[in-house]
Amino acid sequence: MADINLLDSQAHTNVIRARSKQWILRLVTIALVAALLLYAGLFLFSWQAERKTADVKRTIDSTVAEMQNNEKRKELLTRQGQLKNIDQLLTTHLYWSGLLPELARVTLTSAQYTSISATDDGTLELTVTVPSYAEAEKFLQVFDLPEYNKQFSNVKVMSLAKAEQGNLLATSMRLSLTLNKDLLKK
Repeated sequence: MADINLLDSQAHTNVIRARSKQWILRLVTIALVAALLLYAGLFLFSWQAERKTADVKRTIDSTVAEMQNNEKRKELLTRQGQLKNIDQLLTTHLYWSGLLPELARVTLTSAQYTSISATDDGTLELTVTVPSYAEAEKFLQVFDLPEYNKQFSNVKVMSLAKAEQGNLLATSMRLSLTLNKDLLKK
């Protein structure tokens, strides 16, 4: 029988264990150093970003202070407010140039308008004077014809009365009607 030396195999196992512990220790050390370097890099990057942010904030603060101390600031704010008001007026402005020719086209020659008011939502209020009740009926019948219904609809007589116009007695009507909103827009 051959001689088996158990001490040699035990020594060989101890060497392998020692080397594997050294490799594990080296890998842990490398990972720890890499984590420390990454942390240091992120810390440096964060510090530089904060410094740049502080510089930009100082620049903004100095520019704002300079603007507020500007002598022409009040005038500029006044002009800016005026421009906003003008813009608002122009967007809500009603243009009569489209409505008046269309209204003239559907109006009897014997009728006279004493007041016209419109809103941008399409409501039109008219005060019309005609010679008689018969002419008032003819005036209203024009709005019932299909060729004139395209621009005007929902005609309501708000009041109807006899009124003196000059030396003559005439019929006065106050009407409310809905019109095509595009007639009042530019």
